[in-house]
Formats: sequence, structure tokens, C-alpha cells
Amino acid sequence: MKKIQNRILILAGALFVTQVAHASEPFRSGYVGVLGGVNSAVDAPDTRARGTIGLTLGGRMVSGFGLGAFLSYHDQTTTGSLFGLPTGSSASTTILTGQLNFFSGGLHLGAEMGEAFVNWSGAVSNFTAGTSTSGLVYGPEIGYDIPLSGMSVGAEAHYLIMDVDGGANQLQALVALKVWI
Repeated sequence: MKKIQNRILILAGALFVTQVAHASEPFRSGYVGVLGGVNSAVDAPDTRARGTIGLTLGGRMVSGFGLGAFLSYHDQTTTGSLFGLPTGSSASTTILTGQLNFFSGGLHLGAEMGEAFVNWSGAVSNFTAGTSTSGLVYGPEIGYDIPLSGMSVGAEAHYLIMDVDGGANQLQALVALKVWI
């Protein structure tokens, strides 16, 4: 019985030391997170800022650098003409990018590049038109994460230059909740 008690104490001590060691390193190497915020089409003044949702995942590598992936979705309705379609036209955009980031504490700066998928539709009287397209999207991103126990809460901004026929550059301001693994 004494032998079992000693082993339990040794195991508990090892777990305590491990937790203390991780407490000094609030960010582990990998993360997965959910994002929510607003999106604004920078060079399309007749659109309203709309809600944006997204996912992010990635990992810290050597010397403060890391790789990741970013996925976001938003839709917009116009107050004026959008892509030559009438007032009230709508567009939805899904963006999928790869990221290269530099991490310094909770701050991360990076660049991203990937694909944007845009669908839009509009109606005049009884005639409805719609189409979809895709193209290159790229740009900078910046964010800050505040560590919590195995998680973080933070904010990030993405400026996305869209090389999509009829697409508008996007500015996204997002809140991030990440789990570090």
C-alpha cells in the first residue's frame, strides 16, 4: 500500500511540475480557433459592413515563425449598384488562405494567400440573375492573443486584396477564441 501511495505522490508531483513549466509558456505549438466579427468592402462604398464568421488553425514553428490556415465567410447586400447589378443585390464570399506568421508573445504578424469564392445575385422586376467566380486573394494580417488556461482570446485584422473579377478588397476585424494544443 505504501508503494502505491509513493507512486501516486511521484505522479502528482510530475504533473504539478509539468503544469508549472507550461504556465511559463502560455502558448503551445498548435492552435485551432473560431472567429467572429465584421467585414467591409474597402473599395465598394455602396455596401454595408456585415458579420463575418471563420475558422483558423496552425502552429508555431522554429524562431517565432508559424504556418496556418484561415477560412472566413460573409455576405453583403448593397444600397447601390454591385457589380453592375441593381440596389438590393447580394454577394457571399468564402475565403480560404494559407498563412505565414511571425509570433512574439501574444502578437502575430503575417501574410496570407489563397482563394476567394464569390457568389452574387440580383433581381430586376421578375428577372433574377446570379453567377459565381473565384480568384486569388492575398494580404497582411495582424493579431494579438491573450493567453488563458490552454486557450486564448484575442483580436485580429485581415486586409485582403481580391484578384477576383468584380471583387472588392476586404477589411476584416475579428475576435478570436483559440484552443492551444
